[in-house]
Order: sequence, then structure tokens, then C-alpha cells
Amino acid sequence: MKKILKFGLIYLILFLYLIVSIFSYAIYIINTGNNEHIIINLIIAAVFYLLVGLLYSNHFHKRGLLIGLLSSFCHIIFLKVILLLMKQDVSFNIYELLINTICGGIGGFLGILFKKIV
Repeated sequence: MKKILKFGLIYLILFLYLIVSIFSYAIYIINTGNNEHIIINLIIAAVFYLLVGLLYSNHFHKRGLLIGLLSSFCHIIFLKVILLLMKQDVSFNIYELLINTICGGIGGFLGILFKKIV
């Protein structure tokens, strides 16, 4: 029972981290504008996706690349939905999607290499 409770609590913390990072990144995009600093936005997004992939794969400690890719892809979809709900222009760029998803996969691969954090 304690193991299930601990896993649920860790999953809740990871989910809350995902929601907070999505909202903070969405607010950053809205305040700075999408088209002005594309490279800076891409670097900030890549670091977020790297951390998300690292955190999720470090928790599960299995299939790090797959978990990193899936978590970053879900992060991107949630971000687009939040921007759409905030009535912002949502642009879909395949290169941005690929770069951010690959960064999440790299973070997932790195998450397995480290000792479990949580």
C-alpha cells in the first residue's frame, strides 16, 4: 500500500511540474511574442523539454528514450491547446516539433543514466 501511495504522490508531483512548466512557458510566449525571438524561444523550450524528459525517465527508470519522447510530445500538445484556449495564434512548425521532441528524448536517455532522484 505504501508503494502505491508513494508512486501516486510522485506521479502527482511530476504532473504538477508539467502543468506549471506549461503555464510558465505559455505566459512567456504570450508576453514576448512568437515571431520576435525565435531562437531564444527554441532554446528555452529545448531546455524545458530536456528537463521534462529527464525527470520522467528518471522516475520510471525504464525505456528512457521512449518516455522522454512521449512526455515531450504531450508537453507540446498541451502547450498548443493552452495557447488555443487563450485565443492566441497557434502556429505549427514541424522543425520546432522535431527539435523539442528530440530534446525530450535526449533528456529521457540521460534520466536513465543518473541514479533515481525521487
